[in-house]
Amino acid sequence: MPLTIRSNRFDWDRPLVSFEWEDSSYIDTLIEAHDAAGTPLELFLGIPEHSPRHNYEFPVLNSICPDSILLAIRQGTVIFPNKLVVWLHDRSLDNGVRSYNGVQSPRDFHQLLKLKRFSQDGQCNAEARLMHITNPDQWAIGPLILTASQLQIPVYRELFMRHLEGDSHIRMTFSPCRRTFALQFHLPFFAWRRSKECCQDVRSTLDGVPIRDATDVSFLSTLPPAGEANNHCEFLYEAQSSLAVFGWNRAIWTACSLTDSYFYSDAKNPNNEDLLTYYEDIEEIEWDAISMAELPIDHLSIKDPREYFLMILKIRGEKCKDEWRDVLYHMKIGIRKYLRAPHVPRLRQKQTLGNADNQAEAIEKSEAWVKEVNTILTRLTGTLSKTITACDTFSSRDAALIEESFEPSSSKNSEFLLYDIAIIADELRKVWVDLKELEGLIEKFKAQVSVSYQQRATTT
Repeated sequence: MPLTIRSNRFDWDRPLVSFEWEDSSYIDTLIEAHDAAGTPLELFLGIPEHSPRHNYEFPVLNSICPDSILLAIRQGTVIFPNKLVVWLHDRSLDNGVRSYNGVQSPRDFHQLLKLKRFSQDGQCNAEARLMHITNPDQWAIGPLILTASQLQIPVYRELFMRHLEGDSHIRMTFSPCRRTFALQFHLPFFAWRRSKECCQDVRSTLDGVPIRDATDVSFLSTLPPAGEANNHCEFLYEAQSSLAVFGWNRAIWTACSLTDSYFYSDAKNPNNEDLLTYYEDIEEIEWDAISMAELPIDHLSIKDPREYFLMILKIRGEKCKDEWRDVLYHMKIGIRKYLRAPHVPRLRQKQTLGNADNQAEAIEKSEAWVKEVNTILTRLTGTLSKTITACDTFSSRDAALIEESFEPSSSKNSEFLLYDIAIIADELRKVWVDLKELEGLIEKFKAQVSVSYQQRATTT
């Protein structure tokens, strides 16, 4: 039986009980006021002593944000790297903006998160906070862990875990007693890029394996673009786009976006909306980095967290769809180009002592090619299938809940956004169908290789 929740159980105009709830670090409170035992990461995860979560949650976050770094940040002994980690934008209900808004280094990010969002001297209130983090590591996640309030921690915990594990998920949830809301999406995708060298993800698990995988797919390479040197290789990169929009009501909320951009070979390109460098120099119009500069930051900015979530889901969903279609294009061209060539001996070709070794080598190479392509296609279809399932679940369970939560006078835009999101899901489903058709072509070629192998075996 489908799960349904009546949206009127959550009051989107409920008042904030106390600004202390939003401005207090829960970890600091536990350590300083309650002498809580445990490391910062253990306190953040809140895992009961005998829970199996110790086995599958702690290692994931500890590999990216170890306790040694968290302790050093908290004690002020850490040496922060000189790099950009986040785009931060704080604004008030009446469109007031804070002076520090923009891209931030790890040190500045940590210091800014320690400022009060409400009643901070010299600054407007920050009823809405937007954060966009690329390739999240300890220098971005660490400050968030250490400064998160008690009601923020469960959202961050789920956001970090699902993002790092490459999960597919779109959901609206409420905290116990309906104190707060949270909207999240997690969209995995693959990016096909051509470059001289592989852009490895520098983040790794405890055993040294990169968090995101990169596969050399040069054996499926198409002809290089005109004017590009032939010494370029092609790589297939795992990637993820995640967002959590959460808060107390329609006025006081936070949006935290996590995305992977490590696969760009031109990592400092100031013209790439997917990179933080694009947002370094603010001109006349400040652009929303979470939206990849599709939304301006001004008096026309989306004020409602539900509408903002749907808009970003549409924008980031389009981005993921484009990457999936690009991967499909390269797979189609590469596979069909290979299959058009006579890689295996023709069935009626007579085997002689002179060509036996060549035929054996051709069959072995074809078998290896089939195995490699099948492995890639299985990963692609499996990942995309999970994303489509997440979209379908969202459409059948959460979409109506979100739409019904709007006042009738303001629900029209949400209807259009939900329609656009459904169209994106349909496009992803078409990509999946085309990938499955490629699997069928590979199976036919595999059968041809098998016949050639059997023919050779009977004539030797």
